[in-house]
Amino acid sequence: MNATELLKRLIAMPSITPDAAGALDFIGGMLSAAGFVVERMPRGEVDNLWATVGFGESPSLVFAGHVDVVPPGDLDAWRGDPFRAAERDGFIYGRGACDMKGGVAAMVCALLREARRPRRRGCAALLLTSDEEGPAIHGTRHAVEVLRGRGVAGDFCLLGEPTCAAEFGDAIKIGRRGSLCGILRVGGKQGHSAYPHLADNAARKLLLATAALLRAWDAKGEGAGRSGIFPADGLEVVGLESGTGVFNVIPGSALARLNFRFAPPESGESLRRWTDDFLKDFFAAGKAMTDWRVEWLPGSEPYGGGAGGALAGVLREEVSRATGRVPELSGGGGASDGRFLRGLCREVAEFGLVGRTMHQADECARAADVLTLAEIYEKTAARMLGEGGA
Repeated sequence: MNATELLKRLIAMPSITPDAAGALDFIGGMLSAAGFVVERMPRGEVDNLWATVGFGESPSLVFAGHVDVVPPGDLDAWRGDPFRAAERDGFIYGRGACDMKGGVAAMVCALLREARRPRRRGCAALLLTSDEEGPAIHGTRHAVEVLRGRGVAGDFCLLGEPTCAAEFGDAIKIGRRGSLCGILRVGGKQGHSAYPHLADNAARKLLLATAALLRAWDAKGEGAGRSGIFPADGLEVVGLESGTGVFNVIPGSALARLNFRFAPPESGESLRRWTDDFLKDFFAAGKAMTDWRVEWLPGSEPYGGGAGGALAGVLREEVSRATGRVPELSGGGGASDGRFLRGLCREVAEFGLVGRTMHQADECARAADVLTLAEIYEKTAARMLGEGGA
């Protein structure tokens, strides 16, 4: 079974987070038959798979990814069944095709070939979860905690997320920005909109506060001119909620949802402190006492940021050889499980398919790219675990 055939089989398994829908059973069976030691690490509704060959030897290369997918959304927007792979004009369509069952299929095929390769040294491993698209609490994070508790420490980790922006081979991720979310809640007094002097408009105060916060952020200029792989830090207001749904009632409460994306030297703690201090001063400057608070949600810290290590170097050469493109070393995009895997392996690099259609209707991956990805993974593993090492 080649990588495109395996991808089609995986698409047919409706593994919406956290349900693995048999995908880990299927993959585990293939690896076990090839001589891998396969272990499951379930927690709650989430299932995780850890498979190794040559465990305990160095160097070690861990492939990692997820079999869970986001819901298909509006089925009328799809040209076919999102959980029945269709191949048209050289592309394979289906939920998870690029994010990231195509990467998983390529990894599994590469590992099966690696297990058969003579003169192999070191340890090859695979870590899969069904909780990357969801809360990401009981998935890779849990598995890494279990492995670290056993004293397991890997050398290199290759995560198969869709890293390419426009053309296959244009980017390798060697880090990711952190993400911090908060809910700013502002209180007031509900009243009749024709008698505003008898009310205290929470929506008005919220809008003034968020506008001032955004101006202060722009003036802060965080990330401007910073060298390295990361884009500039960002603050976005991603939601505003207030009111009763009618026009003659002044709202007594309102909230704004905030999202920060950040890289060193910032941290989640420094951004929480900056936001709380700014809002404290802003509301204190007002004439009336304002009931406000920010509820901070668990976030993720950035990882990576250097020029790349041995794995990134080998991967970059193999990608360039296979595609004719020299991939950019990037730290852009959203959060990934790389933030947890960095606690297991001393170097993490991410490379996968083009992600332009991920989470969309008619998600797809070019069939030829899936096959080439498996070859890139195989040759990278052979070099990292070959006699010469990396």
